[in-house]
Amino acid sequence: MKSILVFIFSCCLGSVYAQERTSNFDLRTQKTIFQIKKIEGKNSEQINLKSSISGQYSVDHKLNTKSQMAKKIDIVTAQKLDDEFVDKFINFKYLSKERTGKEKCIEIYSLDLRGETLKICSDEKAKVNELDKMIVKIKEEFLK
Repeated sequence: MKSILVFIFSCCLGSVYAQERTSNFDLRTQKTIFQIKKIEGKNSEQINLKSSISGQYSVDHKLNTKSQMAKKIDIVTAQKLDDEFVDKFINFKYLSKERTGKEKCIEIYSLDLRGETLKICSDEKAKVNELDKMIVKIKEEFLK
């Protein structure tokens, strides 16, 4: 009788340890809300606003695809930053004058807003200046 109980107990214990571990990677997945990528020759600089499934937000900074810094921010700050970027993106894409130059576009900025992309050429000085100011502001406020 004792050996039967030991056998049953060992079978039950073995089945508990035989189960595969549950992955929780999906809980830490981040979604990119917006991305500003500055391209200068072979060098690039990238700033992302990301959100996680758990409701946390972060600003990431990368130089040449190597992560330099990431900082968590609160939802109110993330919303303000997102609103500012959305405003610029819509103005650049739909409300500002189109490029008139017949020269080839030398892309200096690539903007991504929830999957929609926009290229800014080096001859679009007003747009480039606005984006330069925005990058400086983000670096000063969030990435120091």
